[in-house]
Amino acid sequence: MPIPTDGAREIFQGDLVVEAGQTLDGDVVVYSGNVTVHPGGRIQGNLIVYSGDIQVADGAVVTGDVAAFSGNVDVAGEVSGNIASWSGHVRLRRSAHVGGDVSVLNGDIEQEEGAFVAGNLVRGPRFQLPLLSGQELPSSANGALEAASQPRSFGGLLLLLLLRLMAAVAFTAIVVGAAVLLMSAWPDVVERVDRTLQAETALSFALGLLSNLVLLFLALLLGITLCLAPVALIPALLLLALNVVGWAAVGRAVGERVAGYTQMTLRPVAATAVGTLLLTGSGSVLWALGSCFRWLAFIYFLLVASAGAGAVLLPWLRRGRSALQQAPAPRPSTGPAEGPAQTSPPPAEPPATPVAPVVETPVAPAAADDLTRIRGIGPVFAARLQEAGVRTFADLAGLTPEAVAEIIGWPVQRVLNSDLIGQARSLAQEAGEL
Repeated sequence: MPIPTDGAREIFQGDLVVEAGQTLDGDVVVYSGNVTVHPGGRIQGNLIVYSGDIQVADGAVVTGDVAAFSGNVDVAGEVSGNIASWSGHVRLRRSAHVGGDVSVLNGDIEQEEGAFVAGNLVRGPRFQLPLLSGQELPSSANGALEAASQPRSFGGLLLLLLLRLMAAVAFTAIVVGAAVLLMSAWPDVVERVDRTLQAETALSFALGLLSNLVLLFLALLLGITLCLAPVALIPALLLLALNVVGWAAVGRAVGERVAGYTQMTLRPVAATAVGTLLLTGSGSVLWALGSCFRWLAFIYFLLVASAGAGAVLLPWLRRGRSALQQAPAPRPSTGPAEGPAQTSPPPAEPPATPVAPVVETPVAPAAADDLTRIRGIGPVFAARLQEAGVRTFADLAGLTPEAVAEIIGWPVQRVLNSDLIGQARSLAQEAGEL
């Protein structure tokens, strides 16, 4: 890109590169772009960038101030004036030489050993963002900067925290409502995901984490390109659907655990509401605390949701693989026998022999189901049920809670909270036993 050298210039919607041996006279403003000054390049004036990064290489010179609004500043050369970054980081390399102050707001300053700064290092609301002569920040950015530069009182911080907590409560209510609606409308789907999650937690988590990261990357990658932005809705909606169903299943599992510990009687919908409330509320409070707690909240939501998302995908993947493995091979076609049809005399009837009496053989009992697939039943309880004649899911589904409690040695209330009979009924329906 040709660089004019007569007076102050503004570069809109693009990157600016100052090559070796080029000199730009006057102040420079760049909107939505990055600025790179290569070794031997020179800017005779101030440099300010809105929404972009600045890099001043070793051997490059900027004779005025350097400022980035929502961007990072990386300096290895010489800056005669001040350096400032609003919502970004400043990195000073070993060869950096700064003739003024270095200040950041909502960012960090990294100064390598050997970097020279003649002024002060300023962090926080006291910093000043240098402006070009005759230039002003955009109105929205100017208002945000003015508000951010004012030190907050204790009352202001408390009000901000209350507003974030209100937003967290609203978000939690939306998530809990979605989980309860999903559990009420499609209980079989949530129960099936819950069983998969309980049986194969590690595999579900690994699959879900991989799927979430891939879908999130695709959505962001497609979203930043204007022509493919509508296509980004596909991975975004798929990501949302997987995690909503998975979150409801994880919430139900947590709610049932809470009911078991507290000896409460909770229906599946109520257990889903309680578990989802605890999970979502915990992460929302972390987000409301702000600062680094927001990253903790993101990681928390990602890890918990990944377990449920993987439990949603795992049965579908296995079903597809089984369908491919069980596909019948094409049979070779056989044509009619060549030549005229030949007739043969009917075979002679064998002499009559006395008919032996038919002896009925006992029918073998149906194969026993794997009762350990039911959440809450392990090998010990499965053995007790089989000794009592309960061999299939249908057998268990036909028992009363009192009978199940007597066989496995649980209180009746715990049998109801664990929904052993309901799980057995669902598995029996999948197996075609009911």
